[in-house]
Amino acid sequence: MVFDAVTTRTGFAAWWTKEVYVKAGEENKLRLHFGPAYFKELQKAPSEKNRKSVWKVVEAHPEWLDTELVFDLRQDEKGIKLFFEHNGWREYTDMFSQCSFDWTIFLRSLKSYCENGKGKPFPDYL
Repeated sequence: MVFDAVTTRTGFAAWWTKEVYVKAGEENKLRLHFGPAYFKELQKAPSEKNRKSVWKVVEAHPEWLDTELVFDLRQDEKGIKLFFEHNGWREYTDMFSQCSFDWTIFLRSLKSYCENGKGKPFPDYL
């Protein structure tokens, strides 16, 4: 379940934003909307099944462009641990600070979705 949550349209829609789209013929790209005028388009990068999901940001606010989202799953005696990185920021700006705060909220939503089957994706996240 955790791997599907960070690799599929249905998974992302359950914890990050309800509006996730896949263009026909482009199953390795996701377009995530956060309101009518703000979105991110992600391209799946080489990943390891059930271990690591990597996404490159190919269209978004300029500060997000060419950044990379890494979801690293590690099994231990208690279950799966998720390690997350948002790499490639060119500068530490107000947008970087805001995103760090927002990731805290959305990663809690991801945790809730994986543990209880119910996340709080945008716009219901607050």
